[in-house]
This record gives sequence, C-alpha cells and structure tokens, in this order.
Amino acid sequence: MELDITTVPCIGSAMHQNGVSLVRDVRLRHEDPGLEGRLLLRLSVTPEVFSPFEVGLDAPAGVAWRSGPLEIPLHWKELASLTEGVNGLLLAELEDAEGRLLLTQERQLRFLTFDQWQGTGMMPELLAAFVTPNHPRIPGVLRRAADLLASWGEPPSLNEYQSRSPDRVRKQAAALYGAISELGVTYAAIPASFEEAGQRIRLCDQLFDQGIGNCIDMSLLFASCAEAAGLHPIVVFVKGHAFVGLWLVEETFPDPVNDDITLLSKRNAEGIHDILLLEATGMNRGARVDFETAVARAGAYLLKPEEFLLFVDVRRARHARIRPLPIRIRTDEGWVAQEPTDASAWSEAGAPGDISVGPRPDERITVTHTRQQTWERRLLDLTLRNTRIYHTSSSGLIGVRSRITAENCLIYKNLSNSVVLSHGGDYSFSYSTICSYGVNAAALSASNYFCYDDPLLCRARSDYRLNASFRNCIFFGSQKDQIRLADVSGGNPASMFNLSFQNCVVRAEGLLTEQNNRYAQFFQTYC
Repeated sequence: MELDITTVPCIGSAMHQNGVSLVRDVRLRHEDPGLEGRLLLRLSVTPEVFSPFEVGLDAPAGVAWRSGPLEIPLHWKELASLTEGVNGLLLAELEDAEGRLLLTQERQLRFLTFDQWQGTGMMPELLAAFVTPNHPRIPGVLRRAADLLASWGEPPSLNEYQSRSPDRVRKQAAALYGAISELGVTYAAIPASFEEAGQRIRLCDQLFDQGIGNCIDMSLLFASCAEAAGLHPIVVFVKGHAFVGLWLVEETFPDPVNDDITLLSKRNAEGIHDILLLEATGMNRGARVDFETAVARAGAYLLKPEEFLLFVDVRRARHARIRPLPIRIRTDEGWVAQEPTDASAWSEAGAPGDISVGPRPDERITVTHTRQQTWERRLLDLTLRNTRIYHTSSSGLIGVRSRITAENCLIYKNLSNSVVLSHGGDYSFSYSTICSYGVNAAALSASNYFCYDDPLLCRARSDYRLNASFRNCIFFGSQKDQIRLADVSGGNPASMFNLSFQNCVVRAEGLLTEQNNRYAQFFQTYC
C-alpha cells in the first residue's frame, strides 16, 4: 500500500487568507482486493491549527486515487497569533470501513508568523496581501493629503482617475507622499526573522504605533494609502531594495508579477507618464527628500537592469483574488479595530511640478454597438496554460482589444496567422512556440487599430494602445518573416505600441526594410 501526501513547505496567514491549501494532494494506491468499501483518511496536526479533518475515499485495488488540494479550514486565531515561526507535525491515519488502522504517516510542516512574507521566490504576488487600505488610521492620512492639495491651490478632492489627467493623479500622489512624510516614521533595518526565505513585514498597525520602518514597509504603507484613495499602486524590487509606484492612468498590467524592466521604463518615460515611481525611504524621518527628488531616485534604478528583480501590480493581484490581511490594532486588550486619529502636528510640504504628457490619439469609434455587444466586448479576458491550438481553418488565436495571458502553449498548423493581436490590448506570452508552416501568413500579426470598413481605405477606424510582452518564445515558419506589425500611430507616442521580446527566437527579414524602414531597428528596439 502506497500513501503519498504532498504539502506546502510552510504556510502563514497571508497564504491561508488567499486560498493556499496546506495539503496539495493525497495519492493512494493498493493491491489488496480484500479492501472493499469506503476507506477513511484522518488528518490531524500539532500544534492544533485545524481540527481533525476526515476524507472518505473509494480506491479499488490497482487503481491510483488522488484527492487534489484539500480545503482544510484552519483556526485563524491560532495562526494569526504566532509571534515566531514554529515547526509542526501532520499525522495521517488510514482506516478501512470497519475502523481498523491500516497505515499511518507523518509530515513535517512550518507555520509562519502573521507578518511573514515568503519573498520573491515563492508566490511573490502575495505581497499584495500586506497592502491594507482599510486600516482605520489611513483616513487621517488621506484627509491630510487633501489639505496639502488645497494649500497648493489644487482641488482638495482625492478623485483618483476621474479627471483623466496624469498630472492630477501625480499631484494626489505627491500629497500622499507629503502626508506620510509628516508621520515621522524612523528608518530601521529589517525586523529579526529566523526563516530561510523572505522577511517579516511591519504592517500599518506597527508603523503607526511604533513609528519605525524600512524600504518595503514604507512602500507598503504608501501603497495602502494609494489604494485607499482609489489609485493603482505598484511595488518594485531590485537587488537589496524595494520602492513604490502607481499608475497615473486607470490601467493595470496583464499579470500581477512581472520581471520585465521595460514594462516600467517605457511607461515612465518623459512625455508618456503612464506610471510614477517613488523612493519610499524619502518619506522616513530625517530623510529630507522632497517629492521630485524621490521620483528621480526611483527612476535611476531603471538605468540598472542587471539589478532589477520584479514588480507586483497590486490592482492586478486584486483581480487575481489576492485579498488584504485583516487589520490589527494593538491595545491593552490585544489586537482590535480602532478609529483613526488625526496627527497633532503637520509640516508644510511643497507642491510638485507639472508634467507634460504627449498627445494621445483619440479613439475614433464611429460604429455604434448595442448594449449586448458592448457587454460582450468587455468580457475579452483569457488565460491559457499548457495549451495546443492547431488545425484551424483560420487563425489559431485572435485577440481584439483583449487581455490574454499564455504560458507554455503551442500554436501551429493554422490556415492563417497563428496568433493575431488586433486593435491593441494587453498580452503576455511566455515559454510558447508559435509557428506558421505551409501558408502565406506570419506566425504573429500585431496592430493597435481596427478598421470597420475597407481595410485599404480604413475610413472608420478605432485606435487603442498595444501592450504585448513575449518571454522565452519561438516565432518560426516557412516564410522569411514570421512577425507582421502595424502601428497606426507611427511610433508617436511610443506608448501606443509597446512590444517586448525577451529571450525569444524570431525569424524576420523583410520586416526590417518594409513600411519605409519603420522597423529597421526591430531587434535593437524590441528585443
């Protein structure tokens, strides 16, 4: 009899809060035809972070039975009260239909503290769980930010993206920066932690009560305030450091976690200003770093791609159902909720400078849609993993102003372009092979517009920005060119046509000389 139990190596409050199963799989196989009836698997753990859990199973002789992830409800109070990580022991007992013990097995576990983040090596998107916008002290910070806006002659409203002005959103970010700076949080090194990976995070309750924090703590505090104000924050990691940013336009990336630095550098470029980056430690007590200097220091990290690790898009993580940790406020009676209190003294922060955003092509949609068609167009969001698409009568995959994420996919043997990305959209392909053999069509066709009439005349046209990243992909086929590009903006502004090929194999020849040599620098610009 073989019993194999797969568990996560460790689990903490952030993982449990966001659906990570302690037991990932149970596999049972036996060759005893005398074991008839339903077997019972009983799981228990020390320390007792969950009550004994039972699973009934039918496993005929010679047939492998698998459970998949088990939804074991953990005792939240016991897990959240851990102040240090502890080792645990999982005991599995298998009984037959008559209650006779057939087999026992043990597994070592590790239970993490409430504030332990496992780092960039294991589910880095769980960092978004430590962004807590509903902390009761944050409204006081937002009110002070509104006061700062008014003192600069700006409307005091924190109206997130309603103005559709990146400059207005940037001023809201500057006001938040000034308000947090006035809290007087002292810089302190990483909290003591005895885990092999990750680090302990000082959450908002500790920052407000203890007044100390490092780069990642300050980044998460700013991200919490920004999210509370309706903005979309980003947390960026380079070697040995973290800093924060946010979207100046109401967008997100297709994935919660990205390791392509060009996704930030292009959107942070002068004249585009889709994303703002900030050095979070500039808000620490005694740093004396104004808002514009903090922006400049954060932008300097983008000039060192060899030190870049990844960034987490908090808004996209929320779409992926990464929820914040519960709020804790320390009182004499323990951790309880508490109403916000206003700071007793505020200093004056200077207003930021204006930014100039380049012109953006209008979306000239001249074709009206019914309410049903409009609703259908908003559903264009697709994720593919370990997928093959082949032998189609036209293109294998067509995205029209969509969000598509494809990982480890094979798209080939189609009677037209294997992949068509039309009318812009957000796309992310990794570890995929896209081929086109035996047809007069490229493997990939990408454009940032859509024609509603004759494609040669294109009198009725709609434009939309294209964001597409390809990592560790192959584009190959029988034709000399396996990529066809059509940028209606002509590269101005650059934000309308964002392509990135990282560690990819691409077959291209005529592309480099066609369209008046528009893509002559294709390999230097996009790869």
